[in-house]
Amino acid sequence: MRKSNIIFLDKNIVNNYYKELDNTLMDIYKGGENALKYFSKYLKKISSDAELLVRIRVFKTAVGSLVNSNSFDTTILNGINSIIEAMAGFLSGRLLSSINGEIVVKVKKEIMYKGRKFVPGDTILMELKQAIYFYAMGWVKPVSSLVDIFTRVEEK
Repeated sequence: MRKSNIIFLDKNIVNNYYKELDNTLMDIYKGGENALKYFSKYLKKISSDAELLVRIRVFKTAVGSLVNSNSFDTTILNGINSIIEAMAGFLSGRLLSSINGEIVVKVKKEIMYKGRKFVPGDTILMELKQAIYFYAMGWVKPVSSLVDIFTRVEEK
């Protein structure tokens, strides 16, 4: 379902914007009421455009576009991919789960869950929303069910 690449978004562009904004604030303040009104409208437009950009990037990620590994938001977009992958796996029965909707995960990085410490290699039953969050962070990996194993055999 991969469509296209998501454009590279350089963190230097974002940092330069913040520097310019910081340098401009004092001048705007000195410019009086009209300058403040104009600048306020400008900031609202920037905020609106930034939100639209984020929504487009998240949407493109959700529909399968390739994430640029050098973009400043790569980790976030990869987390979104992980959430989609885990939810699809859960809803399709491809993840090992309990009748209560919990899923079995293998711990990849040390975590605290329900007041207990788990270390890499531990296999535990975890609430779905926590498991998906930890998976998006790269701390756990959901365990495949027999459905997933049979599906992979059929694909070969």
